[in-house]
Amino acid sequence: MADRAADAINQGGKLYFAGDPGLVSEAVGRAGGLMMAQGLNRPNSGPAHSVVVYGWKSAEEFAADRSWLQSLGAHGFTVLGIGPASAPPADRVPFQGVLTSGRGSSPMASGIQDSRCGLPALGNAVNLWDFTGELIAAFTRRHKTPTVWQSIWVAGSKERNAPRIGKPFDPLLKIPAIPAGRLSHEYTGFLLNAVHGLEKSVPTFEGAAEDLQAARASGHHARVFIIAHMVESEIGGPQDPHYLEPLNEPVTDASLQPDDAVLALAYVGIPSDVQQAADAAKDDVTWFAAPTPGMAIPSGPRNRWIDARWKPGDAAVKLPGYDVGALPPSGILQLAAYCAAITSMRDLQPPVTKP
Repeated sequence: MADRAADAINQGGKLYFAGDPGLVSEAVGRAGGLMMAQGLNRPNSGPAHSVVVYGWKSAEEFAADRSWLQSLGAHGFTVLGIGPASAPPADRVPFQGVLTSGRGSSPMASGIQDSRCGLPALGNAVNLWDFTGELIAAFTRRHKTPTVWQSIWVAGSKERNAPRIGKPFDPLLKIPAIPAGRLSHEYTGFLLNAVHGLEKSVPTFEGAAEDLQAARASGHHARVFIIAHMVESEIGGPQDPHYLEPLNEPVTDASLQPDDAVLALAYVGIPSDVQQAADAAKDDVTWFAAPTPGMAIPSGPRNRWIDARWKPGDAAVKLPGYDVGALPPSGILQLAAYCAAITSMRDLQPPVTKP
């Protein structure tokens, strides 16, 4: 699939992502992702030889776009698909390659997709970044170095990214040829190690679930705060159990009330506005984030802390000869954390009431 996409783009095509908004958000403009990646909305089209990676989470979603995808194929596009094996399209005719999560897919995508959480976005995201890694490697075997975004959380990233914006390939640096399978294997290994590390935090997730369910049971609010690309689109979606209410920015002292509870899926460090609002309301907060060097870890009886297992820069694999890494793990690990929390909440049904 990656070789087919690289050959098409080398003929002057572009790389588009379409379908599931969460997958598009995760793929486009992402630290550790390809700078050539763009979103594509129907009925827009681009130059012939372009590649469209279409994501779906249900057969119904695909059915609504089937004729459009067929028209893209007729226009000369290479149309690829990413979706759950449990919700296959009735007809795969528009696709020239498909990655599914679930039975028969990669161990990481299969294991995540088959979890009790039931969010197809998890397996889709694993396949998205596995594909991206293999596409990067395919370009290097064609003597091309694709440009990769550096995280805005890294000092100097704005200056580093600016001259590369709009350029699919890097004119300054060259990555030597990378064998097929290497980057996706390294990325999967990083995720497996991170997930195994998070298993040590199961008691913390269970404690968070008790806080959140107790808030709901007593007529207060169980909230989720998010700094992310993909996770936000899953909250309140058809596969979400709707246990948690979004805590939207801007967060002020009036955003939270006493006896609310918060699951804060942050990114790097602790958002000071959320911490201030929670402290003012004396609310229970479970923090999930990557710590910054020298950061004071939240403590005290109303704070729980879970190290998110990625580092500032949000790139799981190194690219030889290149100035930044690639393939961000944060979106997948944030979704995994959300799944762990709501699964623990489900296990507590009926809701518990804290003394």
